[in-house]
Amino acid sequence: CVDWSYDLLSVRERELWARLSVFAGGFELEAAEQICGDGHAAGDVLDLVSSLVDKSILIREDTGGAIRYRMLETLREYGRERLRGGGGEWGVRRAHRDWFERLALRAHTEWIGPGQLEWLDRLDREQANLREAMEFSLSEPDGAGAALRLAASLYEFWVARQRITEARYWLGRALAKPGGHPMVRAMALSEDTVLAAMQMNAEAGRGILEEARAIADEVDDETLHALVTAAGGILALFSGDFAGAVTHLGRVLPVFEKSGDVLHQVSALLALGAAKGLLQEPESAADCQEQARKLTEERGESVYRSYALSQLGYTAVERGDLERGPVFVKEGLRLARMIEDRPVVGTCLATLALVAAENEQPERAAVLVGAASAVGESEGAQAAALIEMFGHHTQAQQYAAKALSSRAYEAALRRGHEFDIDEAVAFALEERAPERVPQQEAQKDVAPSPLTKREQQVAELVAQGMTNRAIADKLVLSQRTVEWHVEHVLSKLQFTTRAQIAAWVVERERG
Repeated sequence: CVDWSYDLLSVRERELWARLSVFAGGFELEAAEQICGDGHAAGDVLDLVSSLVDKSILIREDTGGAIRYRMLETLREYGRERLRGGGGEWGVRRAHRDWFERLALRAHTEWIGPGQLEWLDRLDREQANLREAMEFSLSEPDGAGAALRLAASLYEFWVARQRITEARYWLGRALAKPGGHPMVRAMALSEDTVLAAMQMNAEAGRGILEEARAIADEVDDETLHALVTAAGGILALFSGDFAGAVTHLGRVLPVFEKSGDVLHQVSALLALGAAKGLLQEPESAADCQEQARKLTEERGESVYRSYALSQLGYTAVERGDLERGPVFVKEGLRLARMIEDRPVVGTCLATLALVAAENEQPERAAVLVGAASAVGESEGAQAAALIEMFGHHTQAQQYAAKALSSRAYEAALRRGHEFDIDEAVAFALEERAPERVPQQEAQKDVAPSPLTKREQQVAELVAQGMTNRAIADKLVLSQRTVEWHVEHVLSKLQFTTRAQIAAWVVERERG
């Protein structure tokens, strides 16, 4: 049947079908023109793509942020066979890799700027293609350099999206391959050191850092030494050596400032501020955090600004400023919600729990403690460690447990724990909570669902055949949030397809 469809196409349509099979998870027109155009004018590629859509070879989708095209996997495999048979697969795959390497490098270069949110969305859309590009680089005898550049460039994106395990997977594979420019290799090793620290694996981090230092000593470049030293400072911070962190990070700040490296300057300022706060030096901590806030705000950046605001708020609250502190924390919480950074959401909830305790609102404090705990449990060890780092969560919990009766305390704690992330943020910001979608009453003989209430809602809407975009509209969420919920549902239920989710929902409804 597919052969028959292929034979009905023109020669140029067949060629483009084969070349487009290099894309994983879809593509945008710009990428198709650059990778698969083979000398054709841009308008010619658009005409051919439109023709393949009309013939149902390609599917056109409006993702909200961009128009994308994709093939059914069967048609993509058929196209790949044709590409391989024609002898052009290697060239097209290399062009694909090179294009996505340039895209990742641009994202890294422009990360601290007003286009950051667009870069987050774009890299979200291109995850499958970026993984394909890295796999190709790792399969090539001379691909170590490209693999290292790709992985190192995606570091900021992975951290912003809390994909620490995936980041270490790709960096580890790239670093295991010999070759690559020494400076890029040392930068990748420094990034892997920080990721290991964030996973609370100090021993692994120290081994990786030693390798980075050895390369930096051979290269003898001031900026590279600063990057490696900064990684050592962050490793010290997560290992509990706060004085060591201050020493390392204080040493590198002038280097980053002199070179105009705002990205690493802001990162070092925030780590230094956290270390000084933990050493009970709130004024110095606040100075660092305020510098980071100004640098990011001036450039229209969002991710690091959310960190700066939340930390600035923590410091103000610890100093007893219950007017400005909550304002900073809530502003940071709004940004964290927008960029969907759940660990930062959890730390903001914990700080606002302490604010409630200081304002003698024990029930509100207990609800926020429960909500912060739920975020930590759902996001894993890294988020839980961040929430506990400053002790606000524990202080608020102790106050609420003492001020309330055991029954009232447990009820408030349970209420916060049962919030989904949107409800928790709305409660913390004293906004109207999002409306819940009515669910059918579960029958008594059905086992408890492993899903949260929001995940259950999403699963039920998936079972109704709704797309992620339609679910987002119905629940008044971002499409990215819905995609995140679907990924969690698949993971928790150990499924791989939406059809399996639908079957599971139907089976539960039948009891």
